[in-house]
Amino acid sequence: MKTALVLLVLALQLVLELSALTLINKPSAILYTSPEKESFIEDILRYGAHVTLLQEQEGFAQVSHQQRGLAEACPPASTGWLHKTDLLEVSKDPHLLATAFVGYRGAYLFKEADTKRGPFLTLPFETPLEVVEELPETCRRWIIVRLQDGQKAYVQRSQIVFEKRVLNMAEMVAFSQQFIGLKYLFGGTTSFGYDCSGFTQMLYRQMGVIIPRNSYQQAVDPRFQEVQEAQAGDLVFFYNAQGSVVHVGMMINSTEFIHSFPKRESWICITRLDEKTLHDSSLYSYCEVRRLST
Repeated sequence: MKTALVLLVLALQLVLELSALTLINKPSAILYTSPEKESFIEDILRYGAHVTLLQEQEGFAQVSHQQRGLAEACPPASTGWLHKTDLLEVSKDPHLLATAFVGYRGAYLFKEADTKRGPFLTLPFETPLEVVEELPETCRRWIIVRLQDGQKAYVQRSQIVFEKRVLNMAEMVAFSQQFIGLKYLFGGTTSFGYDCSGFTQMLYRQMGVIIPRNSYQQAVDPRFQEVQEAQAGDLVFFYNAQGSVVHVGMMINSTEFIHSFPKRESWICITRLDEKTLHDSSLYSYCEVRRLST
């Protein structure tokens, strides 16, 4: 009987280990191409993102990250190296427990319902949060949430949304302009800073459409077809003289596009397609507009 009980406990432990999830446990974590601090940035992953642990090496962990809902037409999961301290193993998926999400500019989390000591954590746009308690009318400004590591925190109501609504194309184009002035960040995929393709990927995600991570992958996504006359919501791809994609933006009307641009302003801005500075050969040789098939 005792032996059977021991075997049952071991079996339950094995089930728990197999069902455990590995998550990013930093506001944003850099995914490197190799287990070295100075190696190339492959991607930047947001707090709460699911990863698959492949191997560990001297303080680093090699992981694979697959976007949720990625279509078969899109590229496979991205693989790279993270600091082991960026990871957290949990038994429950925080996305399934989420009853709120961080608003578009991010959210500050506090240890108490007061800002005087400053936040202990800042989370980017789209981070799922489990609401534990809504405080009474006298303290209506604050909401208590539970983080993925189990600790509780206070967040201001104005910085979260209780419903993650799927936008239509017109709503998404209008929504995109709330990010004007946000800084460009190489490899960036969060509201702490987007690169050009991270920005377009995030925008399409608001419509429930998952597109590839990088601009050159987005350009060959078979769901997008080249068009001659641009309209709001189309993606515009810029190519160098060798025919390689070097930049992407999204049209907000037939003549202007919004993009996270590293060359001059280094922030999210709106530019005309016929702007003379864009035709500098050091930036690109030609561009094409592509539209999502309906």
